[in-house]
Order: sequence, then C-alpha cells, then structure tokens
Amino acid sequence: MALAADAGPETVAGDIRKRFAAIRRGKSFLNRPSQKKLAQELTEVIKLIETRIAPTAPGLAFDLLWAQLHLAEGIQERTDDSWGTIGDTMQIIERRFHTLYSLSAAVGIDRPRLSRLLRKLGEIPADATEVDCGNMVFEAATTIPMVEAFKAAVPLRDVPDYLGASKRQIEILYREGLVLPLVPRSGPGSVRHVVFGRSRLDELLVRIARLPEIAPSCDGDFHPISYACQRSADRFEFLFSEILEGRIPAFRNPDRTGIGSIVVDVGILLDAKTAA
Repeated sequence: MALAADAGPETVAGDIRKRFAAIRRGKSFLNRPSQKKLAQELTEVIKLIETRIAPTAPGLAFDLLWAQLHLAEGIQERTDDSWGTIGDTMQIIERRFHTLYSLSAAVGIDRPRLSRLLRKLGEIPADATEVDCGNMVFEAATTIPMVEAFKAAVPLRDVPDYLGASKRQIEILYREGLVLPLVPRSGPGSVRHVVFGRSRLDELLVRIARLPEIAPSCDGDFHPISYACQRSADRFEFLFSEILEGRIPAFRNPDRTGIGSIVVDVGILLDAKTAA
C-alpha cells in the first residue's frame, strides 16, 4: 500500500478502509499462495496503523484494528485456513493491542482502578474522559509488563527491609535518584503511594550479591557503609554509587543481606580522603 511519507492519519486511514472494503467484497476462493499474499498485506496494514496512525490518533488506530479483526469471518468463509496463515495474522492484533476493557481482563484489575493506575503511569492523559479512555488502544508489549510490575511493587515503607538498609539510607537513595519509583517523582500520583518495581530492587540486590565475600581472616579496618559515613569517609550516596560502579573496593558480609551486608576498609577510605 503506497502512501506519501507526509500523509496524515486520516488520509492513511482512508486508504486502509478502502482496502478493507475491497477484501469484504471478495468472493473468490483463496488458495495457499493467495492466503500468504493476503496475510502479508494485512501484516503490513498493522504496521502502518502502528507507525502512521496510533502515535497521533490512538482512537482511530483502535477503530481500524477492530475493523481488521472483523474481516476474519468473511475471509475464513472463502479459504481453508488449516495452516493458520490468516488466523495467525489476526492474532497479531490480539497479542499486540488492548482496549481498557480487554487489558482489565488480561491483568486482573477492575477497569476503574486500572484507569487510575494508567493515569499515574502516564499512559492515559490526566484530563481524559471515560469516553476517551474507552476509545484508547494500549500496546500489550509495554503496557502489560508495566501494570504487572505495579501489581507486584514494593511500597516505600517496605523498601528498607527489602534492601536490607535503614530508612534514612533509602530516603537518601530515593532523593538522589539512585533508587527510582515506578511513577516518576514529577508525574501525577508520584507524591502519594510511592512504590518501587520489585524487579528493579532485585537487580540492585543481585549487583550487591556479586561483591566478593569477605573472609574471616581478611586484614583491614572493614565496617559497613554507615560506619564509614560516621567516620566522615564520605556521603552515603557517594560511597554506595562508587561501590556499585566498582570504583571503591568493597566486600560482602555473608551474615547479612542487601545494603547492610556491604563492608569497606574505612582506614583506606580515610587515608584516600586525607591525601586528596
């Protein structure tokens, strides 16, 4: 389907509708080669809707995708789709896109609550009406993982225990952007109900777990980061960041977990600071 590069969404949609109408008028039997050709064309239409219409006119994009799904029955009546060629093409739409209603069923969250959640995540404009929300289409590949992450999120009050840190340490990491919430702090709903993605927190714990375990016989003035801060080695957020980046040598106390398990040679840190 040849279209000018600067054609707007309405123009593109008009050409797509014309092609849909031609498919609906078709009466001849579709043999295997014809099935492949039609399936390829329908796949290209999906990409066209994704790239040329959905970014600026999501409601129009959904209407077209919905219309394409309804082509399936008429096509199946004039073909033997035992190979699944046409069915697989239609399933691309079902796998890639959701309405608010189908997304609600997919993630197991009732529609009003899901609508509020998607507003917090920036997927629905803050001023969108209920009608607007009902007409929106969401890309499954990005929206479902985002919603699932929110369902399994860790509230701010539980993050200290989850990361093996003090409340003060988590507040510092949050303030400095070293531990990021699911909803950006500048976004709607970011002040209340601050939550953190469990997978992100787990990634941080994995990085800490990769630190070498300190041996009981290891020589040095080894203490937790909190003690190093008390001794004025440096600010907590700086030491923690430098340790994660591998610029400050650190070890892991096997008797503790998370941030509280990290130990550093305080004497070496103090000597380095004095020499600087």
